[in-house]
Amino acid sequence: MAAAVLQLSGLTKSFGGKSVLHGIDLEIADGEFVSLLGPSGCGKTTILRLVAGFEAPDAGTVRLDGVDVGPLPANRRAVNTVFQSYALFPHLTVADNVAFGLRMHRVPATEAARRVDEALAMVQLDGYGSRRPHQLSGGQQQRVALARAVVNRPRVLLLDECLNALDHQLRLDMEVELKQLQRRLGIAFLFVTHDQEEALSMSDRVAVMEHGRIEQLGTPRQVYESPRTRFVAGFVGEANILPARVTALAGPGRVVVDLAGSACELQTDLELAVGATVQVVLRPEDLRLTEVGPEQQPEGCLLGRVVERIYKGRTLDTVVELAAGPRLKVSEFFDEDDPALDHPAGARVAASWVRGWEVVLADG
Repeated sequence: MAAAVLQLSGLTKSFGGKSVLHGIDLEIADGEFVSLLGPSGCGKTTILRLVAGFEAPDAGTVRLDGVDVGPLPANRRAVNTVFQSYALFPHLTVADNVAFGLRMHRVPATEAARRVDEALAMVQLDGYGSRRPHQLSGGQQQRVALARAVVNRPRVLLLDECLNALDHQLRLDMEVELKQLQRRLGIAFLFVTHDQEEALSMSDRVAVMEHGRIEQLGTPRQVYESPRTRFVAGFVGEANILPARVTALAGPGRVVVDLAGSACELQTDLELAVGATVQVVLRPEDLRLTEVGPEQQPEGCLLGRVVERIYKGRTLDTVVELAAGPRLKVSEFFDEDDPALDHPAGARVAASWVRGWEVVLADG
């Protein structure tokens, strides 16, 4: 891993006597794309403002390239921010918007013009320099905001939910472009979002936050497939989270549990004793349904009845009411020629999955 360009150590922050950050520790490597993911009010934008210098921490340090930047004002830190609103100057041309920071740093006009042209080319806006913001689409305005930020050659680029104002398809397009831009620039991106798909699709690592703390830090695959807490499991993607009780030990890394009335053998790294209660995470896309007769009791499956079918184009989602009471969501790729997917409401079904694809979490 490359050397850390940004180091956050023990950051705490309160507003009006209410603590919003509790000892945040985070290192971001040079050239790494890291997302802060969490619900509104979890503290992710506050972290961005502390790094940018718009707020001062109550305790802890922010280091850029090993230097404590706490004493430095925002305009003397080697970071730039792309805001949710883009914050473009409506009376200035695109080129003048991009050049604004260079002029504040008194970069010579010839050098500034060259760097503006490079930045606009990098975001695929060659030839747009004479236009004004109102003449651009939302996606083009966002690219101008990115160009204005990168033209100053920051060590870290901070992005505060900057895709929120775009429609769904444009957001998907911009996710690809933003990641490609980050690779071309080779600088660290710290991206704030509450959208799980954005974080998973663009990031090298994701920091999942709740109540001012980082619940889990890892690659997108790690936080999705191996959540460490119930909150992470429920917030990152969709998940069925069911209570279970250990009824037997089946060998190293294996336990038998009573899961919604069925005896299921599960894999886990937890050290559990008979009688322990756990939470079992099953992703909807990992489950498969099979219709069964009234007397059939397939081993290791969850039994229930279909209560709802939802067609979503690529997938067919099914809500199953388990015999033990909880509801289960199943998402299967749709194939109109596959009769095995045709489960009418009321049908008795068994839900199965590949052993090892479940996640077992300690209760509480």
